[in-house]
Amino acid sequence: MDTLPESRGPTGPVLALSSNPDLLDRLQPALASDGLTLARVRTIADLILRLSGGVEAGDGSPRVRLVLVDTAVLADPDDLVALAPLVDAANGASLPLVCLAAETDLHSRLAALRAGAAEFLPRESDPIQVISRIRSLMGTVAETPPRILVVDDQPVSALFAARVLEGAGMVTERVGDPLAVLDALQRFRPDLVLMDLHMPGASGIELTRIIRDQAPFADLPIVFLSVEMDPGQQLNALRVGGDDFLAKPVRPEVLVDCVRRRLAIARRRATQRSAHEAGAPVYGLATREHLLGRLDRLFGVGAGPQWAFVYLEHTWQGPILERIVRVIATHLESDDLLARVGEHGLGVLIRREDPDAVGRFAGDLVVGVRTALLDEAGGERHPSFGAGWCPLHLGGDEAVTLVSRARKAAQLALTAGIWVPVPYPRATQTPSSGERGPILAAIDEGRFQLLFQPILDLWEGAARQRYEALLRLRLEDDELLVPRAFAPLAVRAGLAGRVDRWTLAAGVEALADCHVAGRAVELLIPQSVGSLAAEGWVESLRQAIDARDLIRLRPLIQLQLADVDRNLAMATRRATELERLGIRLCLSGLCDGPRGDRVLAAVPAALARLSLDTTRDWRPERLKALVGRARERGVQVIAAGADGPEAIARVCAAGVSLIQGPFVQPPLESMSFDFAGDEPGA
Repeated sequence: MDTLPESRGPTGPVLALSSNPDLLDRLQPALASDGLTLARVRTIADLILRLSGGVEAGDGSPRVRLVLVDTAVLADPDDLVALAPLVDAANGASLPLVCLAAETDLHSRLAALRAGAAEFLPRESDPIQVISRIRSLMGTVAETPPRILVVDDQPVSALFAARVLEGAGMVTERVGDPLAVLDALQRFRPDLVLMDLHMPGASGIELTRIIRDQAPFADLPIVFLSVEMDPGQQLNALRVGGDDFLAKPVRPEVLVDCVRRRLAIARRRATQRSAHEAGAPVYGLATREHLLGRLDRLFGVGAGPQWAFVYLEHTWQGPILERIVRVIATHLESDDLLARVGEHGLGVLIRREDPDAVGRFAGDLVVGVRTALLDEAGGERHPSFGAGWCPLHLGGDEAVTLVSRARKAAQLALTAGIWVPVPYPRATQTPSSGERGPILAAIDEGRFQLLFQPILDLWEGAARQRYEALLRLRLEDDELLVPRAFAPLAVRAGLAGRVDRWTLAAGVEALADCHVAGRAVELLIPQSVGSLAAEGWVESLRQAIDARDLIRLRPLIQLQLADVDRNLAMATRRATELERLGIRLCLSGLCDGPRGDRVLAAVPAALARLSLDTTRDWRPERLKALVGRARERGVQVIAAGADGPEAIARVCAAGVSLIQGPFVQPPLESMSFDFAGDEPGA
């Protein structure tokens, strides 16, 4: 007997206008398992009346979720067109309309198209297929995020396209070498290829011909994205098997819309090829880097309490891990993101309108996983996992910190052996008045960690690899703190110098590792002006560089511009001494006004990072003037808060050539960004 996977999703009625009793009888229990109800209507007039009721149905039930119409019931298929304004406006959102008709009934197909039908299925379709399509449209079965392979030899162009699509919930991989495309296809198994036209070694047209000759990829959607404006060349790209052609520069919404449209067409064709196949989809996991990037972008726009991150600390491997992933996927909504965070960690990023629903989701998730484990182990009593969660607004405004806090809560649940998800605040213990406190204890013991974030030169590309070293403090329970969470306490306790010394030593060691590996890397290492003022600081740094043979790989010292301005005379002297040693400065926090101009005029700096307020909120002409004054003094400007294509276009128009932030890559434990164009960490 045909069966469907159990599903979860929104509740409410599905309105059905059909005279097919077999379909309706089988549809009713399937919808009930999803928390939905089947409401049968007899005529198109009844259907219109029901939809005209607004948010609530006439009987007070929840809002209508989907409409199913068998055109055989209609006296005239054109009666469907009357549904168009109701389908578009019902409940303040687009309402899926599914139509059934004979395969050769062109009249009904046109009417369905004009009514705005989301899906058109042959009336002869197996009920299982109809139910599967309804579940897919309703989001009651979670689907794997689309996988897009971006093929472009220009790193910046590929990066922009990839980040735009990732921002729309897709998973991407970039390939800069066209000769590596076939390997990437076999490894990544994309749902669509975004192809440049002109590339060295092999053109996009040649690659498309080769891809179309490979049986597994013969039907793979290929969208060309190129600066080519010659209609003849564009037509050639489509003739060899391209599905669409977009001209650069392309607006982000146009790119996303085109890719989504081509993916939808591909899914529809796949459904038609396997009309009698039904079952649960194969679920995939996003990478840790993809998760961190999305989290940092959410922090950049100030995500509210509706967002949270759930962490599962586990010991699963092989088939049991795959089964648990499938169980988790049945609990997800369309915008949720499931990722593998580490060897023994799974993370789920969720958004719920009701913040209280986050705790309920985590609880339901634990119950579902527990049930699957008990079934697998034949009644094993003790959990092999722990679940914890943390709202984004308690995540420290950074992805790595948020993940560490959710993991801290999960480890508490695992250690206690409980089947209850633990929220982050409950996992935090306040020290008694007689204790020194976990933060100062961690500083005393030097429990620091460096993360590295790339700084991308939009014009030089791979010619220069540049990173910023970001300091984190690791508490005893593995929670990571950003500097603003511990630096003020370190200053009050007289430990700021210890923090700076550790950071400088670790940064120099990281550069030494790069030197041994033959990597020409520039590393920005943060320091405070107070540390630079210490007697012998410059000489100590020179000796460390000489001892590790870093004459050609000197660090860049990063100082806060406001800190420099408060100690301008001393900072200027130190900057001059460092300049004689070939060590350059980066000033962080550049903004318009007398202070910025004063510091730039006095201190010989190589780089300056715009303050976040400057990057995000300024008028273009004011930003351009500030960047221009810096460039006149030979200072390159970094924009760290440009978190999307539009923002990057704005700062580039102002003369900024260096960008940094989650749009490029979030902070990671290693310097793994591929400046040549391939996806980092792949």
